[in-house]
Amino acid sequence: DTIRPGISTLPQAGRGAFAARFIPKGSIVSPAPLVPIIDATILDTSFEDADNSTNQLLLNYCFGHAKSSLLLCPTTSVTLINHNKEKSNTKYRWGSTSKNRKDAHINYLVEPIDSIRSDANNVSTFNSKISFDFIATRDIQQGEEIFIDYGEEWEHAWNRHIEEWKIPENSDTYVPARTKNKNKPEILLSADPALVHHEYLCRLELFAREELVENLPEEDYRANPSIDPNYWNNDTRAMYGQNEHITWWPCDIVERDSENKLFRAVVYSKSSTAQNGELPIIRKIKNLPASGIRFVDRSYHSDQHLSSAFRHYIPIPDSMFPLIWRNDYNSAEIIQLGTRDVGLDLSNDDDQSKVLKARDDILQKAKCGVYVAPSNIPNAGMGTYVAVTVPGKGFPLGSKVPVLPIADMQGDNWDAFNYVWNSHNFGAELEVGLGGSGSVLAINEGCMANFHPGLVNHENGPTQYDPVLDRRKDPGAGGFSDYVDYAFISQNRIDVGDEAFISYGEQWFSTRPQLGKVPMSTNYVEANRIVASFSALTSSEDTSLSAEEISSLLNISKNSVVTDVRTARILEALETEGDVYTAIAKNGTAESTIKRRSLEWLSENGYCIDHIYSKDSIIPQAGKGAFARRSIPKGGSIIFSPLILTWGREMFVINGTHLPDDITTTQLIYNYQYGHPDSSVLFFPTNTAITINHKRPRNPSGDLPNAELRWSTRDNRSSYFLQRPLEALKDEHYATMVLEF
Repeated sequence: DTIRPGISTLPQAGRGAFAARFIPKGSIVSPAPLVPIIDATILDTSFEDADNSTNQLLLNYCFGHAKSSLLLCPTTSVTLINHNKEKSNTKYRWGSTSKNRKDAHINYLVEPIDSIRSDANNVSTFNSKISFDFIATRDIQQGEEIFIDYGEEWEHAWNRHIEEWKIPENSDTYVPARTKNKNKPEILLSADPALVHHEYLCRLELFAREELVENLPEEDYRANPSIDPNYWNNDTRAMYGQNEHITWWPCDIVERDSENKLFRAVVYSKSSTAQNGELPIIRKIKNLPASGIRFVDRSYHSDQHLSSAFRHYIPIPDSMFPLIWRNDYNSAEIIQLGTRDVGLDLSNDDDQSKVLKARDDILQKAKCGVYVAPSNIPNAGMGTYVAVTVPGKGFPLGSKVPVLPIADMQGDNWDAFNYVWNSHNFGAELEVGLGGSGSVLAINEGCMANFHPGLVNHENGPTQYDPVLDRRKDPGAGGFSDYVDYAFISQNRIDVGDEAFISYGEQWFSTRPQLGKVPMSTNYVEANRIVASFSALTSSEDTSLSAEEISSLLNISKNSVVTDVRTARILEALETEGDVYTAIAKNGTAESTIKRRSLEWLSENGYCIDHIYSKDSIIPQAGKGAFARRSIPKGGSIIFSPLILTWGREMFVINGTHLPDDITTTQLIYNYQYGHPDSSVLFFPTNTAITINHKRPRNPSGDLPNAELRWSTRDNRSSYFLQRPLEALKDEHYATMVLEF
């Protein structure tokens, strides 16, 4: 109560705040709990009347910022404090802005703007969470007007308003209702066209009934003396004398006597909703004196609705306003680097077969759907690339193919150990007993796609166990894999030219000491947060850091803040402000390590592997076969297949004391090897080429084979090793040689 209202000493300012007592320098003039309006556009009233001001008057009393949609509206008498730069004697600062909530200490000035929002379903959140304290900057004498400095932005807005202001139209016919009631002019009928700006209120008794009554009778005003306050007793006058507005009701004057002293009126409900543009009538009165009638401004006709009325919030200085509440500020949480567009989720589609058929049609018309080309990962050899957009989640990258179970493989020097998967991932774990070890070879992405922990975009799809032969009558039973229709499945939309990445499991790196510093997925998340934080520091013009400051902070972060060597390795690539912007533009630090390849680049540097797809062979007892996805001219390449080498046929002998006596002792994958009777080295194709079946040149149908194989002339490494002794290949433990079908 240190503030009392009064007419301001400033012209055009209306009321002002005056000191009710002496206020010493540094003391609180008044606290001001603040009601937040999260979106200031709700104060726009343009839908009401296009000729009137398009913002609520409330805007002038609230505090805001030019680069935020937030308004903060005080709930105490500080709304009376006017602007005066020269005579400012008060300032405001943040009051209590932190509270204990659910055993947590919350400082709202560093929380997102939604933290101060009220929840309509939780009344406890209606309490004000933040406040201003208004502080005297010098001694303020009793009766002195209190001023603050609204700032240059507000002054410019006011001065512009003064320069552009024009006398409103029809203002010469407008007289404020208060003045008319004081001067007691002639009371016109409500239907009189001369009554442009005003309408009427009529006085009724205290607590007048508001029930709607049919065939409403007309009452005589003089028969109810309790309407006139002069007849109220002292108790009633003491209680309601300052609250007499409750006795005034909207009404129309429908008739007057010849002397303009007594009137007929109809009185309308205050609380009922208008129907067909009219309020319900609750009373009909005759002999109503002029003292029982008041003028009131017609809706949207008072000064606050003038189209030229001044509207501007009180600006909060940049130094006070939380950066996180600004519209132009992107916090690290908002930036969300590394998020991906899921696109079409196939699992949510009611007609999956139709969607997959449409995708197959697109693939058939394409030049190529999947390429193998040099990987984005340094020293990782070849990688798998998308050449036709994968529209979303749940789509197989290439052809669905068999996986090959391996039982009790002996020895540690088999090159394929770098490619095998745990049999549990493919439902083949029961192919070996308790004393044995099971694994599978999964061709295509399982052999050729690389693992980038920050960019995994495919996951293991389901495998079907589908024995199609009967061991009692089919000699081909057991000669091919019964684990079929497997493919890696997309996790999100993948664009043309993007490399396909799968996960080997991050423990795969821990078993290879030379890869000890390869960043894991959590390291990319941490690095993205750091980059996002730098982006937040540069997100607004008036708070951004210079390029030198960004570089300096990057060095501090890498050398003094980040302790994980893997995260530090990611940040090594970030040295300048431009590097930060590149990481932001590419949607993350992991994304910054790769390039999206053009189709021209893929065609020139890689080879297509999806000209064929797999389905049941037309040859009895053969299992799956390979079929042309698109037309392939004579002499054209069907598929290029990198080869895994096995040194010695003995590698495929199944050994173990735990094995039953009546099983084959040769691995199933032996049937999928290419070799020569005079050589000990065997070659395993790592893609759909394993489903290309055999047809003799001379066969009962007279059909000839429609494909042949040769060493790739496009693969430089194959050409190199074909000129070298066979022993030179023993130092190559990954798929090196390439066969072309």
